[in-house]
Amino acid sequence: MRRRFGSLHRAHQMAVPFENLSIHLAEPISLDEDGLLDKIVTRRRGGFCYELNGAFALLLLALGAQVARSPRASTAMGGSARPFDHLALGRAPGRRRRSLAGRRRLRQPQHLPAAL
Repeated sequence: MRRRFGSLHRAHQMAVPFENLSIHLAEPISLDEDGLLDKIVTRRRGGFCYELNGAFALLLLALGAQVARSPRASTAMGGSARPFDHLALGRAPGRRRRSLAGRRRLRQPQHLPAAL
């Protein structure tokens, strides 16, 4: 399963670009299933972490995976963290916790401390 997930994760990163144009153009942003699929699949746009990882979570759920969305503060770019400025994905509670998806420099799933 790990290899299949890794392949899906890498394909998602390569096919769906990070972009935050909607924020700068003051376009409406929808994080519900229909909105994510419309923007990323139908209109073939990219998105920011909440959109990209939200859409990836939908894919994993459709494939039968147990996924937990986890809003986080990100310090990956070396700045100070603002609460909930990033969305990571992890395994649902009850399983060994791993970060499943993130966009900033994450190329492979990462283990998360139990305290998160």
